[in-house]
Amino acid sequence: MLKLHEISTGFVKNRKTHVLHENINIALAPGTVTLLLGANGIGKSVLLKTLLSIFKPIKGYVEFDNQKINELKSDQLSGLISLMLPNPPSIELMSSFEIVMSGQQRFNKPWQTNQKDAQENIKRYFEKCKIEHLIEKNFAELSDGEKQKVMLVRCLAQETPIILLDEPMAFLDYPSRIQFLQLIKEIAEKQGKYIIVSTHDIEISIPICNSIIALTKNHWHHFTDPNQFTPENIFSETTKTI
Repeated sequence: MLKLHEISTGFVKNRKTHVLHENINIALAPGTVTLLLGANGIGKSVLLKTLLSIFKPIKGYVEFDNQKINELKSDQLSGLISLMLPNPPSIELMSSFEIVMSGQQRFNKPWQTNQKDAQENIKRYFEKCKIEHLIEKNFAELSDGEKQKVMLVRCLAQETPIILLDEPMAFLDYPSRIQFLQLIKEIAEKQGKYIIVSTHDIEISIPICNSIIALTKNHWHHFTDPNQFTPENIFSETTKTI
């Protein structure tokens, strides 16, 4: 299980601590997709970065398989959590395949790594994401939507149990968004992953999710039944804490 125990999120600026959300208690099961919803600037990325230990919790801790994630070293974290950012990077002179391979450092042990097996595994993810035609293309020459699909392959190929996706569909057209959502649902269910998706594509995302974390300016909400959620729950400050 992935559990948030009394987590308070925030950040330190000019030696002052700014708390965004307090006392978050949530338990997520394997094989599920969780949507992270809220207005721009409300703290969704801060919550994701807290899960990833980029930001330390103001209070509380994140637990996975009886380990406190926030106390793990970076090499241990890289085997547990992968992150896809909202904007594709600006990288020159690398193919799409090389971009994905660059995320495989933890697998590459001198004299032990079977490069052929690793490469074949990556090719399978390109095929699963239906972008095998981009494998040898220069990453810098791809459209933003194509770059995001390559970055999804890179994220999935790291084969971590927890996958965090921060606005992953921002540059995708409508058919690609539907395909993307169906793909992550399939991966979560078949591989027992914990997938958390921060998104503004609410209507098309709800049908594939198992639960929803919604953030407002002053509160957090966890809907274990997505059918209980309505947009007013996150865009109205009159909503009471659930």
